[in-house]
Amino acid sequence: MFVSDIPPKDRKQRKVYGHFTFVRNPLRTFSVLEPGGVGGCSTRWRATVEETARHGQCLVAQNGGYFNMDTGECLGNVVSDGRLVKNAGGLQNAQFGIRKDGTLVFGLSLWEMADFLKQQGIINAVNLDGGGSATLVLNGTLASYPSDHCSFNGMWRCPRDVSTVMCIHEPTCEPPDCNGHGHCVLGECQCIGNFWRGPNCSLLDCGPSNCSLHGICTESCASRFYGDGCAQRCLCHNGGECDPVHGSCTCPAGYHGALCEQECPIGQYGPNCQKICECEHKCPCDQETGSCNITYPSTLQNQLSRAGQCLASQMSVAEKSLLTDRTWIFITSILALLLGISAVGYLRLVFKRSSEKTQESGDYMYYPLKEMNGESSHTYTPASCETYREEDAQDQSQPEAIPLL
Repeated sequence: MFVSDIPPKDRKQRKVYGHFTFVRNPLRTFSVLEPGGVGGCSTRWRATVEETARHGQCLVAQNGGYFNMDTGECLGNVVSDGRLVKNAGGLQNAQFGIRKDGTLVFGLSLWEMADFLKQQGIINAVNLDGGGSATLVLNGTLASYPSDHCSFNGMWRCPRDVSTVMCIHEPTCEPPDCNGHGHCVLGECQCIGNFWRGPNCSLLDCGPSNCSLHGICTESCASRFYGDGCAQRCLCHNGGECDPVHGSCTCPAGYHGALCEQECPIGQYGPNCQKICECEHKCPCDQETGSCNITYPSTLQNQLSRAGQCLASQMSVAEKSLLTDRTWIFITSILALLLGISAVGYLRLVFKRSSEKTQESGDYMYYPLKEMNGESSHTYTPASCETYREEDAQDQSQPEAIPLL
């Protein structure tokens, strides 16, 4: 169920109540039913959605087809479970819901509904707005608010007799009755008895009991016994069926194991637990039917709650550990960068001092004399330095003259 403001903005808003039905595997779970059962359109029969849903064993049902209010005739092109029930012959009908007293019940326009469905991430959808006759039935119970007042008391609302119905049901078997030798459970035939086999329970397999060699089976063992002379007792648990020859167990939906002693693990369901739950957020489902609407016993509920708290705590610790590792990596990177900068500065200082020592390796250093005002008395050039050095060398080669007084 949902309650939303339509449209969300810019225009006058209305409170809209609705119901979403998400269908998995629609090829085997979605059907169009004639009113009251097979042949309803040909007899121009009308029935409530609840009545038609009981015939089709619908989990979810809602009317959506057009029909003649006077004669009850189904209108439009109607195909039910692969059978062409009604051919409109190219005629197109434009119908809308209206009550006897002339009042109308307004819902959403097709454009508003399309925009709303796209916002919910829906890809494929069908419009089941039946106007004043719209009726939603869930698990055989009326779940909507019909617009018609009941004839016996005007304060109550009653569903209207309508035509075709959209039905969501469990997966069907082919044939639906499993050839009269089994039951259809979640789209698979579970054969009855000890000798019928095959996907639709149509193969007669007598096994060692085929004494005549012509497919005529002798009397089978009594329930819960098997083997030569039916002397051995079956050990199957939880309603598992025992093979009358070998004693092997065929487990019902929701159980597995050699003796059907184990329940399906959480997240699996069906016969021998071979199917995976398809609930939102990976939530568990009913171990027998796969339904996502399930309430566990209090003991198991407490165990799941504790397991969830433990997993959340472990994930929290892992996140904290990851944050600590990242912090140390960041600090180490900063220290390495500072060390690199320090090394580069040290090398530059060493090279600078080395170059200064190279310049000081000559015999003399030239220090220009400055005047009192701070300016040089003459300009230093390499040529003057070289001339000075030559003159000094000549002076050293000549003997020193000692002046006489």
